[in-house]
Amino acid sequence: MITSMICQGLFMFILAAGSFYFTTAKRRTDWYCVAFASAAIYFLPGILGETSIPGETLPVSDLCYFVMSLVMGSLWCSAIMYDLRMKANQAAMPAASTASTSAVSENYFALTATLLQSLGCLYAIQVSGTALLSQSKHEMAQTFTQFHLLWLMGAPTAFIVSVFYRRYLLSLINFVSMLGILFIGSRTQLAIGVIGAITILLARRGVHPIIRHKKTCMTVVAFVCFVFLYKQCYIALKAGDIEGASTRLSERWADAFLSSEPVAIQHILNVVVLDDYRLPAYEYISRSFLAQVSGAYTSKEASFGDIATYDIFGDLGYGMASNIWAEMYAYGGLVGVGIFLLIYNGMIRFSQVSYRHDLLQIFFACFMPWWCFYIHRNDIYRMLSFSKQLIAFLVVMAVMSLFVRLVYLIYFGKTHSVRMTPAAMPR
Repeated sequence: MITSMICQGLFMFILAAGSFYFTTAKRRTDWYCVAFASAAIYFLPGILGETSIPGETLPVSDLCYFVMSLVMGSLWCSAIMYDLRMKANQAAMPAASTASTSAVSENYFALTATLLQSLGCLYAIQVSGTALLSQSKHEMAQTFTQFHLLWLMGAPTAFIVSVFYRRYLLSLINFVSMLGILFIGSRTQLAIGVIGAITILLARRGVHPIIRHKKTCMTVVAFVCFVFLYKQCYIALKAGDIEGASTRLSERWADAFLSSEPVAIQHILNVVVLDDYRLPAYEYISRSFLAQVSGAYTSKEASFGDIATYDIFGDLGYGMASNIWAEMYAYGGLVGVGIFLLIYNGMIRFSQVSYRHDLLQIFFACFMPWWCFYIHRNDIYRMLSFSKQLIAFLVVMAVMSLFVRLVYLIYFGKTHSVRMTPAAMPR
């Protein structure tokens, strides 16, 4: 009983104290903020006190509370150490605190990315047709090809790139495209795009407490609520049943939070630590890498989500997401969780460095929302898959932008420059 109170109290303290720090500290909005906020959202069951999937509900175990506390605590401590180092550097070199403006030649990345995702959208509509309006995600997914990724990966990436370069008309086009993906049943693209864009916009405002940006904070809260609530009514909306969607939303709005995705995601972690479920780390991590590099394994052989959920829960009759922290625990207990936390925080710190090359800045701007937010409901196999798709899209974008620039020069005879500041990205 005492142990349970200590573990739960530790979780609540870190959640409250960390939230207070990130919202009131005088610091630039960065990926540490995003990572902590994302963890707080996905660790919602820690506040509710239970995890569940249809047919099974469990109280959050002491060890589950401890793992969640470890994740959020490490992010909070890493952010504090990073902030102290930044302040020390600024004190030693006061001139470095003043952001200078440097010219960056136009590379047409935003326009090219928008064109690519638009082509992907048109291709998806042509190939999938009315299947995009199917109420069954499985039926819709059966019509997808690799070229659909131009739309699914391209829309959020093009949106972030457009915001990065302040191309707001292109941003609007890409935002509408993400709404189209939302309409057919996927919330991921909109969430990733908005997270990346808001982080960039807040970082440009400089060193200020987030709580000072009241309108932005209210917008973020409203957006999070919308993403939770939309899942309850999207099937009715796809069918054009506005009244049915409204009725379902009014009747089941509480379920959007009490029986939300985080509740099911943390149920995987809760059961894994309770059963002390283990897998050989080297074998399954190497499978994840080989599956992405050579296609030697399928997801059912390499994805922790597919393997563990079937081993633990059997054939549920529906697909479940995964849990990266459950995967790390299965590979090495708390030591496995700790090792991955070093990698996790190290990647966030690495992304804060100011890079001269635009493509590197864009990569981190587009990759970090996946790494900070979406990683909580995935595993190594799927994160490698997303990373591969993102890199492929950015490479195609960079190459095609040369062609777009050439066309512009042929028809208009000159190019131009844009002005950007080093503070455009969080660091």
